[in-house]
Amino acid sequence: MGSDFMPGLRTLFWVTTMLVAPTVQSAEVMFSDVTKIFERECVMCHQPYDAKGELTLHPAGAWKSLVDVESSQVDMLLVTPGNLEQSYLYRKLTDTQVEIGGSGDRMPYQADLTVEQLETIRTWIEQGAKNN
Repeated sequence: MGSDFMPGLRTLFWVTTMLVAPTVQSAEVMFSDVTKIFERECVMCHQPYDAKGELTLHPAGAWKSLVDVESSQVDMLLVTPGNLEQSYLYRKLTDTQVEIGGSGDRMPYQADLTVEQLETIRTWIEQGAKNN
């Protein structure tokens, strides 16, 4: 497959997530559900004392580090409550950040979140990114 294939695949994934997944009714997602994902997949690089990209994803400070906070890579918030398209965190997790002027690699680095993990984060953002 050529190098042009991956951007098309990422776009297809993004469109599918934006158009198909939101039609499914989801139970309320708690922020503790999201922090469990961060603890398992992200916190090793995003510790409070040595946070990559100056982003702390440790449960004690993750919400304040994400919600309504400007991204350092693009003119966008990391998490815009209720707006998945304008949430740079989700773009980084789905490897669609470059398409909107962002930079760097997909996160988490050298790993893939499961469909269920992405769905949890997507639903949490769409439900208003509450600190519940």
